[in-house]
Amino acid sequence: MSLDILSQIVERRKADIARLGISLGHEVPAERNRALHPFVQTKSVVLEVKRASPSKGDIAPGLDAAATALAYQKAGAGAISVLTEQNWFKGGLDDLKAVCAAVDIAVLR
Repeated sequence: MSLDILSQIVERRKADIARLGISLGHEVPAERNRALHPFVQTKSVVLEVKRASPSKGDIAPGLDAAATALAYQKAGAGAISVLTEQNWFKGGLDDLKAVCAAVDIAVLR
């Protein structure tokens, strides 16, 4: 990702927070029920749930985040990363919630 695109993402995020408040995209789960330590104690991979990227554009616009994450878990992923940024990656908190409900491994935002 070029520095120019990264700068644009940062500036857009700052504008969103200024407009919508610091709570934008911030939701603390009632409990954190999946520890990351099993993942860091073994050799494994983090697989990513991502609909789009700044450099590639749309990758998987109709992506079923939960089904994708479940397939990743079945394939041996140690953790799942969910892109929740809306403007550039076209993700959201609904994707994060769906993935958390679908898998038993650590989920990163």
